[in-house]
Formats: sequence, C-alpha cells, structure tokens
Amino acid sequence: MAMSVQLQTLKWHKEFSIVAQFGNVVFSHSIILQHTRLCAVKKRFPVNSIIYGITISKRVGGAVVRNRIKRLLRIAIKNMLPILRQDLCYIVVCKRRAVEKSLDELRRELVFCIQRAHKYY
Repeated sequence: MAMSVQLQTLKWHKEFSIVAQFGNVVFSHSIILQHTRLCAVKKRFPVNSIIYGITISKRVGGAVVRNRIKRLLRIAIKNMLPILRQDLCYIVVCKRRAVEKSLDELRRELVFCIQRAHKYY
C-alpha cells in the first residue's frame, strides 16, 4: 500500500537558520530557493512528508501584498507535489519582483528552481 505524502511547513527560526546555513541556493528572477538534506530539520516531521518554508521581507511590501505572495506560493507548491522530493527541505525566499508575478509565472520559476536544486543530489 502506498503512503500518502504530507506537506509540512517550517515554523521555527532555528529550522530556517539550519537550512540557510548548511543548504544550497538556487536563484531565479523573483525567488530564491534554499534546499538541504539535513536530518536535524527533519526530526520533528513524519517520514513521508515534504518540508518547505516561505519567507518574505517587509521590504517587499505591506502585509496584504506579502500574504498574497505567500498564498500564491503555497498554491504553487501544492500543485508541484509530484516533483518535490521527500528527502529535501525547501525554503522559498521572495524578492521584490515577486509582487508583479502571477500564479503561473511564480509556478514556472519555482519549477525551474526545483529542477536545478535536484541536480545537486
């Protein structure tokens, strides 16, 4: 019987710091994707889970703008479950240019970054 994959989000600053410190980085026009295989982050999550986090600075815009971008990125990530790997932790960092992007444009950039990230392993 196949196990279903769960999406889990990073919530603690320490987890974000570990991925940023020990992970690799992929850049695109409006997002930065940080990724790592570190087991220290995965300890509190179930085995069959894909772990991700989204971070966006106040410099990008007000709360409404930041929440809109995070909402679009969460939708894009949920649509990409088949290409995400369970052995990696992902962090999506938004740049100012993400404000101008639609869901399809963000999805394309995220696919590009994920494919480049998977070449590391």
